[in-house]
Amino acid sequence: MNIKLVPKTEKSEAEPEKITKLAIGKPGGIDADTDKYDTVATVCCKLCEKELPLSNPEVASMVDSILLAQSAYN
Repeated sequence: MNIKLVPKTEKSEAEPEKITKLAIGKPGGIDADTDKYDTVATVCCKLCEKELPLSNPEVASMVDSILLAQSAYN
């Protein structure tokens, strides 16, 4: 599995989201990492050198569980 954080393209006409709470990672608060990057995950088989589709339910559940882990981005 390969995880890439791709910088989001900034739109000059869009206004930044207004912060309503002094909290990090909570709704209405500051969540700095998710606002700056898009997460792109790919899964490849090393034996047959093919990319596995993320539409497969087994692959999708594995990718989701890995991305939800705190150590996925560290």
